[in-house]
Amino acid sequence: MNNATEARAATLAALETGLPVFTSFILNENGAILSGEELFPAIAELKTLGVHGIGINCTHHQTISMFLEKFGDQLDLPLVIYANAGIYSTENGWRPDPQFTPQSYARIATGWLEKGVKIIGGCCGTTPQFIEALARLKKSPE
Repeated sequence: MNNATEARAATLAALETGLPVFTSFILNENGAILSGEELFPAIAELKTLGVHGIGINCTHHQTISMFLEKFGDQLDLPLVIYANAGIYSTENGWRPDPQFTPQSYARIATGWLEKGVKIIGGCCGTTPQFIEALARLKKSPE
């Protein structure tokens, strides 16, 4: 979701199905919703509606990691993460991140799992190789 109003409307519609609902947001490079709105007021509203979990998707891994480092311990709902394999900024638009490989994503995702993230997938620019690297994380002995 790009803004809080859109997230509220989609969440209400999804909740009508009676199925579990996770509402996911795109964050800008500052860690706010892409629209510029703060994320936590939107999450608080969605919680009052009965959402089952929150997601961050279509966002660069550095922004996600920054967000989790700063606010991860304040989240009390299951969290889903789908990172981009590129970088978006309001100044430069979208560009690939050549340093972001399936192997680097798996290393980064390991830290996210340690912070309690429940589901990790891939968004723009990721390939089956990224998902394969993530899947190997769950097969590794602990």
